[in-house]
Amino acid sequence: MKSWSDSDSPDKHVGMKRWGDSDSTDKYVGMKSAVRGHFPRFITEKGQKWLFNPILKKRYKNLPEERVRLKWVDYLLDQAAWKKSRITFEAPVELKSDSGRGRTDLLLYNNAMKPHILIECKADSVALNRASAEQASRYNSTIAAPFIILTNGLIDYYFEIKSGTPNPIDNPFKTNEVNKPRDLIYWAHRGFCAAQNHPKASEWLSLAMNIFWDDSIEGEVRYLDFKESPLPFPIQHYYRIFSMESEKRLAVTFLGDVYAGSHLVAVLNSKGTNTGILAINLNMLAESGSGAVTIISEGQSRVMNSDFKLNSILFDQRGDFIKNLHKQLRKFFD
Repeated sequence: MKSWSDSDSPDKHVGMKRWGDSDSTDKYVGMKSAVRGHFPRFITEKGQKWLFNPILKKRYKNLPEERVRLKWVDYLLDQAAWKKSRITFEAPVELKSDSGRGRTDLLLYNNAMKPHILIECKADSVALNRASAEQASRYNSTIAAPFIILTNGLIDYYFEIKSGTPNPIDNPFKTNEVNKPRDLIYWAHRGFCAAQNHPKASEWLSLAMNIFWDDSIEGEVRYLDFKESPLPFPIQHYYRIFSMESEKRLAVTFLGDVYAGSHLVAVLNSKGTNTGILAINLNMLAESGSGAVTIISEGQSRVMNSDFKLNSILFDQRGDFIKNLHKQLRKFFD
């Protein structure tokens, strides 16, 4: 089983909190990204996972930078209440130098349809630095938006442009609280579960999703881009990664679509090597438990028939239990 790549590593530092020349006093301080806790929409066709843009109604290749951009779309629509008609993608920019033309990642317009906020997106594995800022500034020299945001989905830098000079500011959006609890349709559109489930599984998922993916709980959320899947459905997705004993880590996620149903998936990583994978079919578990649990370890796959005790444990609705779900899943690998 292939291991997580360096770019997927949960302990790799990917967001610079400061940048600037070593002798500069105007070092900019980044902030925790506004889009943590937001996710792009996905569609799966013939075993291939695509990103879906809900504004353009188009699918895109599942690329890191595109995931960050569509996380921003989710934030803009869900929390910032920004109108779809005032969001543009890849707007062409005529640069004022011999660099030719460029394209913006996201350009937001105000009510008068004048450029208002330019958002420059990088992949979450890319550190934001002076070069990122200079690229955004070149674009904005033509666009003349009063606000610029640099982001990699983990760290954001916000600037207001005054007399041609960028001044660091707080988040310029007047945001609402995230709608909670998000319903299962929200999570199904983002690949975390199927839209239709056994009633018992639906009840638990409705609670578990909103607790497990809340940005306040333990474990960093990262997209793990598994190129191959030992299961009959793709397993690359957003995972919450927990540090365990003896240099072990456990990556946990929920996965689902109309064909595969809803699964709870955990990948055990020991000293940089993936050593096991656990998949629990939540609908089968809710219905009878027969064949609901698959464990793959040392190249061998085995199916377990769960008992009533396992059924009761995994559908525990206590918030503290869901926050510490990884501790129960870790026991399957012993």
